Amino acid sequence: MHIDRKAVKKRSARGFSFVEILIGLLIVSIVGVVIVQTLWMVMALFSQTEDYTVAHQEIEQTLYRLGGQITNAGLGMPNNKMGVGSFASAFHDPATPPVMGIMGAYNENWGGPITLANTLSLDKTAFVQPEENITLLDGRKIYGGPVLYYAWSIPTGVHIRRAVNRTPGPDYDKDLAPVSVALLDSDVKSGTQIRFSLLNDAGDITRLEQFRSPYDGRPIGLSMNNTANDSLASTRRWITFPTLRVPFWVSCWNNAGDNRGNGSTENDTLMTEMAPGAELLSDDMFTRVFANYEEVHLVQACRLYVENGVLIQEFFDTGYENASNRVRVEMAQGIVGLYFTFDAERRLLTMYIAARGNDPIPVGKKTSPPLIWPNYPGAAIASADLRYRVVTSMMTWRIRN
Repeated sequence: MHIDRKAVKKRSARGFSFVEILIGLLIVSIVGVVIVQTLWMVMALFSQTEDYTVAHQEIEQTLYRLGGQITNAGLGMPNNKMGVGSFASAFHDPATPPVMGIMGAYNENWGGPITLANTLSLDKTAFVQPEENITLLDGRKIYGGPVLYYAWSIPTGVHIRRAVNRTPGPDYDKDLAPVSVALLDSDVKSGTQIRFSLLNDAGDITRLEQFRSPYDGRPIGLSMNNTANDSLASTRRWITFPTLRVPFWVSCWNNAGDNRGNGSTENDTLMTEMAPGAELLSDDMFTRVFANYEEVHLVQACRLYVENGVLIQEFFDTGYENASNRVRVEMAQGIVGLYFTFDAERRLLTMYIAARGNDPIPVGKKTSPPLIWPNYPGAAIASADLRYRVVTSMMTWRIRN
């Protein structure tokens, strides 16, 4: 058979026809569109997952750090539940009260170690008032606000016992009642002096002086000033004990024979005064409770609020008027909503928190308002923040103290 080599060579050099090229381009375009769409979906899903992960991390970290503090809120302090020993009046000093002394109204059930406010003003009118409460469907009344004030007690590991007389003589090392005046209600309200001996040695006083916050590493121990009795405003000088509802203000101490403060010869001793508005539970309260060893707890106070998308924890160490000494800790970023409710009757504190992702969602789209977000005045999430992916969460603590 004869093969026409010239015809074969001519056909092979002809190439693709226009129709064949169009079909090829169409196939490539379809495959390319599928690849691009798939890649876009993967990137969008990755961005969405990253946004939700970031927001969740900010919220979870916040709840973890706050849990221990709020659990100990009011430990060893009046809780205003009975309406007798008012929390605010227990810490009150007419001149410069500590922040605890302006949390709520005097001699009222509302206010106490958990107090809410509507603004950051430290005027008492900024705190939520009883007439501003929220009525629930079942008729119960709760309080709500975007700013939370709370005071809690931090264990130090330092223990005390009833004071003893160390002066040689017939009463040497004989246990004495740790109260220097009669246990009368009138004496208590005027600041009964109570003496505590440290369990171990003078090193315990150093530990109290240099005790550091586990949250930001700064000293929060006893800040002493023996020249004037004006440091009721200092949070650093208030101590509590778990078994009592009476806070104590440390007026002076004696350390290893160094007669500081009251000039006593008794070493390793804390001289304290009962809170001026404290409630005396029983006449034998101290001799009964302090027959055993008690651990000293230091009082700490702060407030939580959101500022420019940052959750701020602001500590009060030297009263509420000296803003320059306040330590501000940034607890979380990207916070677009913060609201608290407190059921004073059931002692339930609920925190609502909303965080957003880093990147805005595509133009023209908008996140729906969160379903679990409370519909209370002051709790709304700004419309501009709904241009981001928003994660919300809530946590409820029972304030046991």
